[in-house]
Amino acid sequence: MRAPDFEVGGIQAWLVDDGFAAYHVGGVFPELDPAMPELAAVLTEEGGVPMSHHCLLVRSGGRTVLVDTGYGELAQPDAATGKLADRLAELGVGPEEVDTVVISHAHGDHVGGLLRDGRAVFGRARHLVPRPEWDHWTGPGADAGTGKTVARCLRPLHDQGLVDLIDDGAEVAPGVTVRDAPGHTPGHAVVDLEDGGVRAAYLSDAILHAVHVAHPEWACSFDNDGALALETRRRLLADLADRDILVGASHVGTTGYVRGEAGAYRWDATTPART
Repeated sequence: MRAPDFEVGGIQAWLVDDGFAAYHVGGVFPELDPAMPELAAVLTEEGGVPMSHHCLLVRSGGRTVLVDTGYGELAQPDAATGKLADRLAELGVGPEEVDTVVISHAHGDHVGGLLRDGRAVFGRARHLVPRPEWDHWTGPGADAGTGKTVARCLRPLHDQGLVDLIDDGAEVAPGVTVRDAPGHTPGHAVVDLEDGGVRAAYLSDAILHAVHVAHPEWACSFDNDGALALETRRRLLADLADRDILVGASHVGTTGYVRGEAGAYRWDATTPART
């Protein structure tokens, strides 16, 4: 097993690569001109927004926690995503070792790996879902796309008694806390790791790219509530800035720190990109 990306006291955690994709600018940042310098600097040669896809594996207090499950069966046959199972195997971790699965939110690239041929991939695990996320996507006002994803990927686990709904601040393993960070979806959550006064943070999709740290105001087409997502991004960045809290996120291929400069922020990467 390679060295962990996070070591927080007795907690160890790894970014686990589910694959890579590049998206049309209008499909990620619909209000932006691809020619604007800050955006053009990060685009692929073909003009796409590069986005890695990661999950988080955490070991703490004898527990093995997996945050999100990648695209899984929802990945297209020729896609460069849906690689979580292979990457876990490379870390020497089998699905039977995972005792807790945390779902940060219910988009397909986070829940697609829950089932294989209709059966739970992580059959020994409790599957923890933020209560506001479940209530929204199973309620009468749910968006058809994500609501259908929940019906396909999460509902069968719920019906089998494998899902527990959790509230803001739930400690899912020693020092591993799930916190509400809504906007990207109604029940979107981030994960804090803390032990012995040392803290790290996993932002899931609160930021969609490293450039989002410098430009939290950039509206993202994937956000369910853009105004609330912006409020959440700004709150998280203000909390993390200049506090030497190591940070990771689903679609940022490095760990890093949030640095504050003259009322703005920047991403200070600490590892090579994992894509």
